[in-house]
Amino acid sequence: MLNPLFGQEPEALGLVYHLEEGPLEATPKDLLAGYRELRAISFSASFRGLAELLSGFEEVELLLSLEEGYDEARALAALNEEAEALLPLLGQKRRFEVHFLSKSHAKLYLLRGPKGQRTILGSLNLSRAAWSGAQSEVVVVSDDPGVYATFAEWYEGEKARAKPALDGRARRKVLGERGELLVAPAALPPQEVKKLTARLKGVVVFNLVGQRPLVDRSKAQAERTLSALRELAKEVEEAEALARLKGQEKALEAYLKRAAERALENTPRFQVQGEAVYYQGLPLKEFTPNPDGLEATLEVLSALLEGARKGSPLLAEAVGEALVYGLAASYLPLLRRQAVEEGLDPARYPIVALLVGRAGAGKTTALRTIAALWGLTHLHYGQVEETGRSKGTTIENHLYLEESAPLLIDEIPPRHLTEGVRLAQTIKGVGDDPRVNRALILTSNLEHFRSEEQILRRAWFIPFEFLPKKDVHLGSKLRRITQDLLLRFLQEAFPGLETLKALLLDKDPLRPAREFLLGLGLPVPQAPKGEYATHLLQRWRTLYLAQPEIFQEVRAPDASTGVPIPCFVVDKEKAGFLVPLQPFDNGFAGNQQAYLLKKRAFLEAIGVREKRRFLFWG
Repeated sequence: MLNPLFGQEPEALGLVYHLEEGPLEATPKDLLAGYRELRAISFSASFRGLAELLSGFEEVELLLSLEEGYDEARALAALNEEAEALLPLLGQKRRFEVHFLSKSHAKLYLLRGPKGQRTILGSLNLSRAAWSGAQSEVVVVSDDPGVYATFAEWYEGEKARAKPALDGRARRKVLGERGELLVAPAALPPQEVKKLTARLKGVVVFNLVGQRPLVDRSKAQAERTLSALRELAKEVEEAEALARLKGQEKALEAYLKRAAERALENTPRFQVQGEAVYYQGLPLKEFTPNPDGLEATLEVLSALLEGARKGSPLLAEAVGEALVYGLAASYLPLLRRQAVEEGLDPARYPIVALLVGRAGAGKTTALRTIAALWGLTHLHYGQVEETGRSKGTTIENHLYLEESAPLLIDEIPPRHLTEGVRLAQTIKGVGDDPRVNRALILTSNLEHFRSEEQILRRAWFIPFEFLPKKDVHLGSKLRRITQDLLLRFLQEAFPGLETLKALLLDKDPLRPAREFLLGLGLPVPQAPKGEYATHLLQRWRTLYLAQPEIFQEVRAPDASTGVPIPCFVVDKEKAGFLVPLQPFDNGFAGNQQAYLLKKRAFLEAIGVREKRRFLFWG
């Protein structure tokens, strides 16, 4: 019987030598505790029973080779079968990746966390037997950053030649001649899976379930997932019965087609791996945009922008900017990672877009249009399931999936974008985190919108303040939109490494998408329109000139110096969605129900000259 890894009396590993401290006696817990990120290379692996070993890490990345005698196709199949044992862990990780590394016999563990950086070498494979002390192992440990950096660089080279457990080439190998794909229910007992596989002779069965993290880790969600998988098993049995009936080949073919469509729902819509771009799990080069689909899509987008223009040029500007961001969402995660490489702040390149509008102003139509361009389904906020009683946590988890297509959520309650609410904290957190894999596009109601500068400055802010003409009906036309425009953008205008580096110094991070749409003749804005401070200053100026009476002048201490200065008191309700910007923010008044603005700084910011009084003596 194997010893518990982290039990009350854990077994010490074999010979452990610390390069900086010399020989020592150490248990697995001694070597791993205090670290949050694990990157590992192992010659062989046995995931079953390793949940305890990996549970303490927030991010896990594994490069695995397999025993001799496996060809690549069998190795990938074996890897997926092993990975099923870790399915319950996937929803608990910010990031969990498994790659197949051929022609490798290395055992390397790179750890990072609050304790610093650690490198572990030796004979330890990624298996319970190796880490439990049940067999003799030789281990070398170093906490030297220089050692870590040397092996981390080598590790990245190995990762570059590794293959994800499921990539485009692997999928082509298992699709078969007719391109049909069937999903094997991973959560079923192994014997049931084997029976299903045996029944469907001539049809390749491949597991895609492991590619979908369990975002909601509740027991109820797990039961629903298992129920759905058992239902799929029942459908497989029905398919077998159909196949036995003479003349039912077409019915079986139709069933397999539906199964393939369901499988693709769990396949990432869009991914970038190194320099390779994948769409629906296949290399982008395998797709050819349909000219008819592209033309139909351009007609719908032109009608959408024209309808908005009839309402107001500013509304057309908002719709156009939303479309630009929808395409730019494809490369913004890469741009933010490149920013970190160059020592720049990733928050300068917003990964969140806020489409904030009046009811009926077209923000949901704009979101639906972006969804159609990507071939996605947008979610109403009410449809988002809770994780730990929080929708914000669920949304955050989705932003770290392997999927890189944007996440689209409609009708966020304005109060959920205020300081202290989990979703607002998520926006602040992901705004600064370059590891986020996908953009987040949200809509909310402008009339009741409240937020803080710390949230707004991390978002691409697009206000929909005007209504379109009532005679504009585009709901049915959106069905004509295809993904051909997106495919053409990805093939012709998707920025490479050098373009990304140049874009870091550009005032418009959306330029590639903007120039692409302008080049197709669509009247989108020619300059960026998502900078929240610009919008807010324009609206503050309009409010001040139109309703000066709501700006009550008082004298109050300067928040930074304590010296009394002239200030404006503005009731929050009358300010609407406007919030003070840092140069003229002087805190609150009236029991937190009003903003206190530094008068001189405010007037300078909105470009209004201060009225001065002159006294004359006779």
